[in-house]
Formats: sequence, C-alpha cells, structure tokens
Amino acid sequence: QTWLAALDGTIGEMQREHQWRQRYRVRGPSHLPTYEAYLTCGRYSIGGPPHVWSALITVDDPSTPSHLAHLAQMEELASTCIRLANDLQSHQKELAEGKINALIILGHEQRQRGHGPAEAEGLAVETVRAEIGRLLGRLERLGAKVKTQSGHPEAAIVNIARFVSEFYRSHDFHTFDRDPG
Repeated sequence: QTWLAALDGTIGEMQREHQWRQRYRVRGPSHLPTYEAYLTCGRYSIGGPPHVWSALITVDDPSTPSHLAHLAQMEELASTCIRLANDLQSHQKELAEGKINALIILGHEQRQRGHGPAEAEGLAVETVRAEIGRLLGRLERLGAKVKTQSGHPEAAIVNIARFVSEFYRSHDFHTFDRDPG
C-alpha cells in the first residue's frame, strides 16, 4: 500500500508541476509556487518515493512494516535531497525550457529582495547546496538509529540519497552516456 501511494503521489505531483509550469510560462514569476510547496511536490515528481519504497520491498526485511513512520521520515529527506540535487544539475536546461525548479524559485525570491540576476542565482545555488548537506546530515543521523531487524532498510535509504546526490554533481539521467564506446 505504501508503494502504491508513493506511485500515485508521483503521478499526481507530476501533474501539479506541469500545471505550475504552464502558469509560470503564461503569467510569469509572480505565479511561481513557494519553495516549500515546490519541495513537497518535487520530492514526488522526481520519483523519489516509489524508488525508495521499491528498494525497501527488495531488501525484504520482515520488520519493515513495523517501522514505516521512521522509514517514511527517512524517505522524505532522501527524496528531497534527490530533487534538490537534480535541480542543481539541470538548472540551465530547465531555465531554457521554461520549467520550474528550486533555483528558479529561490532566485526569484532573491531578485525580489533587490539582488541582481547573477547574485540572486549564486545565492540560490548556495542555499540549495547547503540544504542538501543539511538534509543528508539529518538523514544519516536517522539512518544511524536503526529500528529494523537488519538495518538494511535504513542503509538503503541513506545510500540511495548519497549516490543520487553525488551522481547529480557530474551527470544527469537524461544526458548520461551509458555506452561511452
């Protein structure tokens, strides 16, 4: 049921993000969602929750269902890290495509505070990088508080967030050359 809800949430939030993008393209930056609303939606629209819950199903720790609240808290942090790391990597591409991401929202907020475009973008990048670090730290602390029988579910969530966040430092899943030869 948790996996189905995560998949349903991903589809629904992809639709919401599409609606926001359409509104932004037509009405401009004053119609951007808040950063908080974007992250709530974005952690789903990036596909984080079904990815994490799929991993937990395959880990097959029999105690997982007894610790869903703890694991859900970890999933939320991991999925948010994934969204923000993606936004850092894909920012220029999404800017050109008229899409919304965390840097566009935060950059707009900084311009409203009187910062020039380059400074606003730099502050947005700093904010997102710091947020990823803060969230990964919280996630690792939660992961160290093993509640499941094997500890594998907690380790899987932490490892997914670390790997994908690190992957996005240099790559993007849409442009990654899987066959360099």
